[in-house]
Amino acid sequence: MAFESSPSLKDYGKGLTPKDRAAARWRIVWMIMLALFLLTAITVVNLFKSDQFARVVGAGTVIGIVVDENGKPLDAEIYILRTDIQGYANNAGAFEIRGVPVGARAIVIARQGGGMELPVQVTAGGTTDLGQIKFIGTRVPGQ
Repeated sequence: MAFESSPSLKDYGKGLTPKDRAAARWRIVWMIMLALFLLTAITVVNLFKSDQFARVVGAGTVIGIVVDENGKPLDAEIYILRTDIQGYANNAGAFEIRGVPVGARAIVIARQGGGMELPVQVTAGGTTDLGQIKFIGTRVPGQ
């Protein structure tokens, strides 16, 4: 800025006014739009992860047979993580759990204080067969 076009002391006494208020308004509008976009994106991601959304989309069935390291059938408790769905493997080690929400899930097989977790992909109206699952439980030392 040239010396001749710079503000005088009289201008400073009155206070300087912003030259371009429209640009400041547009910055505020863009910041609000960005915040709304981020809020919407977070809401959509959380919706897709929710059990309620999975129930609307559909449910499937998970089956399998729990065996020990030697292939002998085991009775066990089966839990679907992040839901209240559970089931039991019978004396032959077989289990069938219906109504599992679709998508990537994790099941926990528990027996006598030990447990193991397995990932499972459930499809709508389909049956996911895990086959034979060798139960290698994790236990707390001393129990």
